[in-house]
Amino acid sequence: PWGHLIRVRPQEAIGACIWRVGVYDICVSECLWRLMDPGEVAVDVGANIGHMTSVMAWRAGQHDKHSSIAPLPAVFEDLSLNISRWQNLMNAPEIELHNLAVSDRIGLALLHVPQAFRANRGIASLLDLSAQESSSETHSVNVTTLDALIPGTEKIGVLKIDVEGYELAVLRGSVELLSSRRARDIIFEDHGMPPTPVMELLREYGYV
Repeated sequence: PWGHLIRVRPQEAIGACIWRVGVYDICVSECLWRLMDPGEVAVDVGANIGHMTSVMAWRAGQHDKHSSIAPLPAVFEDLSLNISRWQNLMNAPEIELHNLAVSDRIGLALLHVPQAFRANRGIASLLDLSAQESSSETHSVNVTTLDALIPGTEKIGVLKIDVEGYELAVLRGSVELLSSRRARDIIFEDHGMPPTPVMELLREYGYV
């Protein structure tokens, strides 16, 4: 609806939704749009094919950069193609792409891809899903922390985190970012009933 071309796979959940109505997860999309101000920086952890990155980039307009992060090569290929299309638009911000995962440490980790991934390409996780999904496959991926990825002076308007249950580890690797309150607003997915460990950690750093 805002003019960004995006390649989707209509046979899977995220692509089917965008194919039908042009927007995925309208509640989150609307929230990101309302929180972002023109000229701000955004970080998208768990960007998938880039829909939420697109929302924030269009809303913010031209600025130094946005960061879009996705670890799985097959999904990262689609993300890269989509973002390359938007970079040619007038007033488009620079979007930095990172083909890695975010955690509370730096190194290598196993990304678990359940069989249901074919129907929903947004459910790969660094959490071990073997207890729920016996036929999952794994990929070795590079991991880093947000504190290592984001310069110490960088201020972020909106930090969006959607990593299928691994959000707590992402935030544990963001101590400097959180303690300095350099991320004004944080949008995250949470799989538990409140108050969850993620919510409690954010409250410790003054986020309510």
